[in-house]
Amino acid sequence: MIAIITSKSCPVGNNVKNNLLNLYNFTETEKFENNPIYTLKQNKNIKLYTINQIHIRAENLHEKIKADLFIFVSTHRSEKQVNSLSVHSIGNWNKAELGGLNEKLVPVNSNYLKELFLDLEKNNNLDYETIIEATHHGPYNEKPCLFIEIGSSEKQWRDQKAGEIIAKTIISVLTRKVNQYKSLIIFGGTHYNQLAVKVLKETEYSIGHICPKHNIENLTEDSIKQAFEKTIPMPEFAIIDWKSLNSEQRNNLIKKLDSLKIKWKRDKDLFSK
Repeated sequence: MIAIITSKSCPVGNNVKNNLLNLYNFTETEKFENNPIYTLKQNKNIKLYTINQIHIRAENLHEKIKADLFIFVSTHRSEKQVNSLSVHSIGNWNKAELGGLNEKLVPVNSNYLKELFLDLEKNNNLDYETIIEATHHGPYNEKPCLFIEIGSSEKQWRDQKAGEIIAKTIISVLTRKVNQYKSLIIFGGTHYNQLAVKVLKETEYSIGHICPKHNIENLTEDSIKQAFEKTIPMPEFAIIDWKSLNSEQRNNLIKKLDSLKIKWKRDKDLFSK
């Protein structure tokens, strides 16, 4: 079962939920936290939930909802207030300041992440950037999770056209058999990860977790292992955004990867012909 999760207090969740219910044939079947659960008539494996708390605080939702994949629909905030449609994996490389657990990553299905991103890119006919964010924030969960978001201020969150794009993208991907890709992990780069965008658009690889350069100092061997073990399918190697890191950062990272016997490549090697 696939659970689409919206929050009662989230303007993007309410926006996308209304679009889903208006555009597709959902029927009310049960209740969760006293809110209706809607089941997609054409595919009863897809259910739409509304939770009472904000997404990043909805810890251990897998204990209450027996789903194989959780798609959280959420707001994205940015100081620069860039119009954006985004997807990302979740978990914390360091302290859990926005939900989740300290130094704990959450499973991610990289095949769905890639196809959600590519469909967002294809469907995005607005003045919005289609972006991939690095792994960050909660909630902690033990089943594969993805966040799909509209950024980054009240105007965009309530934009019905953006909500329609998110709704159509979700249903398009969830109602088909997704392709099976080889996957990888990214170390380095910025939070809005341009290397990830390039990998998803120009290669046959999908991406699980992304550790941006500002978290490289906090990276432990355990969190590297988690990044590999909690990505579906298991990544073939790590790719390093070489120029984004200084020599000390690269050497420390490579030492950890080699200690764990994890294969790695420089970003340019992935694209060299």
